[in-house]
Amino acid sequence: MTQPLDLLLPPGLFPPGLALPAPPRGAAPSLFDCTWKHGGSDEEIFHTISEGVPGTQMPPWKKGLPGGAEDIWKVIAYLRSASTCTVNPAPAH
Repeated sequence: MTQPLDLLLPPGLFPPGLALPAPPRGAAPSLFDCTWKHGGSDEEIFHTISEGVPGTQMPPWKKGLPGGAEDIWKVIAYLRSASTCTVNPAPAH
């Protein structure tokens, strides 16, 4: 990935200088380990990002990123490059 993840977010999404607090422990699963609750294949992650997860804090991003699907694939590439997982991710539960 050639851009930092924050450059993929729409401009003006957060006010300049805003310090976002860390989410409460357990509020969201890690995106960098081997456990993927909704499937760990690239296609399953793409679906989760683009469609969101109803009943959770994960909104759909299919229309929320300026580059659309291409930006979602960039996010997936970033997640893979920063992952601490050394084996194939676990399948969806």
